Amino acid sequence: MTPTRAPLILLLAAVLGCPAGTMAKNFQPAQEPRGIQADVRLPGSTKPLPVELLALQDTALIAVWRPAAAPAQLVIIPLRSIEHVRCPAISQSSFVKDGAYTSPELRARFALLARYPQGVSPELMTLLLGDYGQTVPARLR
Repeated sequence: MTPTRAPLILLLAAVLGCPAGTMAKNFQPAQEPRGIQADVRLPGSTKPLPVELLALQDTALIAVWRPAAAPAQLVIIPLRSIEHVRCPAISQSSFVKDGAYTSPELRARFALLARYPQGVSPELMTLLLGDYGQTVPARLR
């Protein structure tokens, strides 16, 4: 390789290599410091319940529900009470269906998109409950 080609090749690699893949400015969950928005369908409901995912547990979702005519609430939604969960910003496929996670891979992917991917410790739960003016989380079904 000649000495004049080396800088040209390095410049070309730098220009072409940088903007590959998903960028934060184009990824909706990276736009604000919240968990991903999810639509939870409970059996017998006519429309999905919009929530912010805080954490995924083995048997439940921890979320924030913002009802139209009431203050936001910290809620625990047992998986057994869920028909399906979708996150429209990411995928139309459901990562919870008929009371169970659809796959370990999808569960891991969506756990990373929750506000607290590492889970919610008892201390953090106490702080969150205080922030929402609750002493215990509401349970949906």
